[in-house]
Amino acid sequence: MLSKSFRQICSWASENYSIVLIIVMWETVTRLSSIPSFFLPPFSSILMKLYEMLANGQLLPHIGISLYRAFGGFFMGLIVGVPAGFLMGRYRFFEAFFDPIIAFGYPMPKIAFMPIFMYWLGIGHLSKVFTIFLGTFFPILINTYYGVKSVDYLLIWAALGMGATPRTIFRRVTIPGAMPYIFVGLNVSMGVSLLLVFFAEMIGAESGLGWLIIWGSNQFDTELVFAGILVISFLGVFMNRIMTAIQNQVLEWNK
Repeated sequence: MLSKSFRQICSWASENYSIVLIIVMWETVTRLSSIPSFFLPPFSSILMKLYEMLANGQLLPHIGISLYRAFGGFFMGLIVGVPAGFLMGRYRFFEAFFDPIIAFGYPMPKIAFMPIFMYWLGIGHLSKVFTIFLGTFFPILINTYYGVKSVDYLLIWAALGMGATPRTIFRRVTIPGAMPYIFVGLNVSMGVSLLLVFFAEMIGAESGLGWLIIWGSNQFDTELVFAGILVISFLGVFMNRIMTAIQNQVLEWNK
């Protein structure tokens, strides 16, 4: 068992040697130089901080709350963005309707709506979830739209020539053809949800990883700040791996 775990660690290190190199340089510089730990703590100290927070049960509730908010906004963006993208791609009326909304709304900084949502929805979870929804909606919508528009018309004409109905064409040609683009939008939105949950938890929150980082900064606890940032990075990698696994299963035919 130990040798198997060791081989897995070695395999991971060989695949991510650039990250390992940065960690080794970080640890070496902070240990051998006169840089105060307040400015840049050793990487091992940050890992010890994470271990202590896990051991005393302080970290997991904050992770759970942040994931709840991030996934809530992400799934709202998915539920609204994908159908809207299909409507835009198939019907000119909806394309003309949503195009000005995208042109005006997409460049707006979504976190700027956080105070407004707090006025409307309170300072609880809902205002933060809606802020994340606003940020994830546009990438999903745009990628779904371009996915539908990029479906090869030769496939549609061939299906029509074989007597397929519009419903069958939509189900067997349009949806599979748009799926690679949709997953690109989902992957982008997954990262955006983690980014926005950090900013959302900086305002009017008393829990979550974003709040934990700000609280550590106010307490001049640099190790806690880096620990929170590291956890968000780990969550991003973990969520990306899950999305990649789902994509490989759904788009197995695309290989």
